[in-house]
Amino acid sequence: MCKGEKRVGRIMMRSLTAFLVAIIFVGGVSLAGSGINGSDPIYTEDDYFSGGSWEMYVYSYVYDTTCTKLPGVLELDPGEMLFLYLLDVPETSGTSVEHYTVGNPDLMVINTVGFENSVVPDGYNIINFDDPYIYGYSGTAEAIIYTFFGDFMDPWCTLDPGEYSLVYYISVADAYGPVSATADSQGIGDTQSVPGPVPEPTTICLLALGGLALLRKRKA
Repeated sequence: MCKGEKRVGRIMMRSLTAFLVAIIFVGGVSLAGSGINGSDPIYTEDDYFSGGSWEMYVYSYVYDTTCTKLPGVLELDPGEMLFLYLLDVPETSGTSVEHYTVGNPDLMVINTVGFENSVVPDGYNIINFDDPYIYGYSGTAEAIIYTFFGDFMDPWCTLDPGEYSLVYYISVADAYGPVSATADSQGIGDTQSVPGPVPEPTTICLLALGGLALLRKRKA
């Protein structure tokens, strides 16, 4: 191989190395910079919901018992995962958001449902925090629905433009994956995927055994 070819090879190798380092750096910054008040999420994700004249950004955070910090006063027991959603309606939104629904995959047992108002994310103001009304659904349920309180005289519970809310649920799971979430306003909804719990292997086995038992019983 001549000197020219060797030089081209070295330049290409350096370029590839620099490219890979840049990817790793950007990925690290995007995750490290997305925590809430210095907390330690193991996964983050941004989703954009819109319908008609309304819009909402959902910033999702996943925590587990290996995290060194959790937002607010939240605590996790062994085997639990926390799924925290920062719901942000920008000031440019044409109207308010009324509901935010998180699906419950495989009807998993959900230990805790609630909202976190003791944490003020970077760049936000506590006076713009809006407490949601939670349609319960703690335990085995199909969905968790958060409705937002607007003005007292407003018959609709709304998350108004410029307001935000932190809602969460805690579930026993050893992994996470995409689950369905829906935001809506004035009857117009938009559904996106957000992180949610994935059943632990034991739960999957029990579900499978239960299905086999039902099939066997039906055949008999």
